[in-house]
Amino acid sequence: MDKESIKNFAVDVLGCGCGQSVFNSIDVAEGVRLDCGVRLSKKILIGNRLLIYIADVKECSPADIESVVRDGLAERDANGYNRLRLVIVAPETEGAAEAYSAAFGKLMTRDEKCHIHIVKPGDAV
Repeated sequence: MDKESIKNFAVDVLGCGCGQSVFNSIDVAEGVRLDCGVRLSKKILIGNRLLIYIADVKECSPADIESVVRDGLAERDANGYNRLRLVIVAPETEGAAEAYSAAFGKLMTRDEKCHIHIVKPGDAV
């Protein structure tokens, strides 16, 4: 996976407003299993600031959102990263978006630097 594709994904799909220099450092890990047991298809760290968790809808249900976000926030805060973006890859984004957004909206642990995105497989990296 090339850095330009990841940068385009972060900016164009996720709406990242980071400066250009942040994209000089991009680390990608595939098939990461979180402490909660959910397997991420990818974990991306951009500029040691932006942490992106990408999970397929088959691996992460709306019921898993609380534990995935808890693990992500713990990693973000322990390492001093700025933001956490959880990306759920779903073939049908409308129905999925409702269920995942509702689960995310109920979380008491999230903050303004934690976001969820539901994307179609063709829009994901």
